[in-house]
Amino acid sequence: MVASKYSVLLDTNILMSKTLRDWILLLAVKSEYEFFTPHVSSGVMDEFGYHVRRANPAISDAVLENWKQQIISSCVSCISGFPVEAPVSFPDTDDLHVHAAAQHGGMHALVTDDRKLLDYASTEEAQNIQNYETLSADDFLMQLTEYAHPSLFAEVYLFQESYARSKGFTEINIPRSLERAGAGQFARYLRTVVINSPQFADFEREFYAPSSGG
Repeated sequence: MVASKYSVLLDTNILMSKTLRDWILLLAVKSEYEFFTPHVSSGVMDEFGYHVRRANPAISDAVLENWKQQIISSCVSCISGFPVEAPVSFPDTDDLHVHAAAQHGGMHALVTDDRKLLDYASTEEAQNIQNYETLSADDFLMQLTEYAHPSLFAEVYLFQESYARSKGFTEINIPRSLERAGAGQFARYLRTVVINSPQFADFEREFYAPSSGG
C-alpha cells in the first residue's frame, strides 16, 4: 500500500534505468513526499557507481559523483551501518546487502526489477523473515495511481517532456520509454488516464502558466 510516510528502498536496477529513476524520484519530490519516501543504501549506491563506470569507463568522476548526489538528495536517507546475514534460501548472495538494508532501515517496501528477488518474496521463508514487501517498479507505480491525483502524473510527465525539448529532442514518447523500461501497466495508465483525458489541456495550461508574483 502506498500512503504518507510509506518508505521504499530503491534497488540498483531501478537507479540504473534513467526512466524509472526519474519517474519515481520526481513523483516523490513533486508531491513533496506526500505519498511515499524513497531511500537508497550505501551498498546500492556503491553498486550504482560500479555499474555506471563499467558501462562507461571514461566517465568523469565529477559527473558520476554529481549523479550520485542528485539521487541521494532526492531521497530521504541513505541507509548504512547495517549487519548482513544470509537467510538459508536467499537466491543471490550478491543481493544480501539489499535485504539487510531494507530490514535495518525499517522499509515498508523494496522496489526492484530483479526477478530472483521478486520470486523469493513469495516464498514461505521470505514471508517469515522479511518485514517489507517486494514490488516491481511497474507494480509500485500502479499502486501510487490509487492514491495520487492524475494531476501529479501530468506534472511529472510535462516536466520531463519540457526538459527533453530543452535538450533539443523532437521525437519524445515517454510512455514508450516506460514500456521499454518494463513499466507497461503504468505506460497504459499514463496514456489513457492522463495524456488522453479531457483534463490534460488544463494540466498543460497550469504547468506552462507564468508564475505569479513580482
